[in-house]
Amino acid sequence: NSSQPPPLSRGAIAMRLNRQKRSRVEHGLPPLTNIKQRSHRPSMTHLSNVWKCVEQSPLDIDRAYRAADAVLRLATNKSKPIFLQISLKHAREEKLRFVERIHPLRVRLPHTIWGIRKPKICLIVKQDHRSYLHHAFEKQVEVKIKIPALSNQTKLGITYKNRVIQTIEEDSLAKRVGLKVQDKISRVTNIPVTTQGSCITALRDARRRHKPFTIRINRIERYGDSDTIRRVMSIERLRLTYDQYKHRRELMREYDIFLVQKGTQGRVAMCLGKKFHLKRKVGIPIKVESNRTEIDRNVEEILNSTFIYPTAGTTFSIRVGDSALTTKALGDNLRCAFAAAVSRLVPGGWDSILSAVLHTGSGLPVPIYHEAAQFVAPSPTPRRLPPPPPPP
Repeated sequence: NSSQPPPLSRGAIAMRLNRQKRSRVEHGLPPLTNIKQRSHRPSMTHLSNVWKCVEQSPLDIDRAYRAADAVLRLATNKSKPIFLQISLKHAREEKLRFVERIHPLRVRLPHTIWGIRKPKICLIVKQDHRSYLHHAFEKQVEVKIKIPALSNQTKLGITYKNRVIQTIEEDSLAKRVGLKVQDKISRVTNIPVTTQGSCITALRDARRRHKPFTIRINRIERYGDSDTIRRVMSIERLRLTYDQYKHRRELMREYDIFLVQKGTQGRVAMCLGKKFHLKRKVGIPIKVESNRTEIDRNVEEILNSTFIYPTAGTTFSIRVGDSALTTKALGDNLRCAFAAAVSRLVPGGWDSILSAVLHTGSGLPVPIYHEAAQFVAPSPTPRRLPPPPPPP
């Protein structure tokens, strides 16, 4: 009864294979052919790999830039997102997996897809990284402001809707006392206001007394040095606070991008639900560094990229820019996103593409690509009718 030797570990197997490779090279023998070589696919997070795909694409360069110029002329708003819509000939046969839903393809673009308006970002981290929770980038505080006595000719110079200040006139009393846009009025002379009508009544009564009074407002103050991250939240807080559908819907509308710590995409996706996938707001993985200054660099790389979500149908949409971009920048983003999507997500490559258009979501779509077989060339000579039959 001889005891069998223990099985080899992965490290021991790798060392044995490397030893065999070195011995064969030393003796001038060919390398082993039965060892499976892992196929390497270039990463689309590097701009050099993306441009290599662009060089191999049959997309006409002049047509791409003309389409970019046309869609910018059609856009009426300077902060309108622009999308590339690709139509396939056939839908994919296999079902869309859960891993593909929570891991979209990240493609590095030459220019950022966010123009004038900065996106609002929510960062979701593990519970053991609580130091980031104290480094809140935005916090709501209550501020008390004293208003002097107002005469019949003096005005505050503000316009508000649902108790939120919308505009403030230049050189007005509200600007001198420290009121700001997006401030929400909560109390007037210690009287709580909850509706638009009660706010109008309380301000009118305080004005008619011709005495100084106080206003309490809810203001969002900024902390930290990040321009885009608005909130840092733990996974446990996400699970406990946003357990109902209406709360998760409010969270989805409040932020534009959700960043999650690497390794927690599955847990966060289960907490958020399928509506975030349908709205293309799945958590994007980010490496949480021990040095907080590295987060801004990682966020900047994410803002200069677009994310392509695979679909089980025949059409998928990609955000390629903003209406505030120039024609050259939008054309470059269009070419890079189109080539990367076809090379990585479309089975069959360019032969499976039916058409592609560029649109803003509300305007007319601008065609940029169509299958060559769909264009029927006209006959070189017009068709002649046969001569009439001779009379009887």
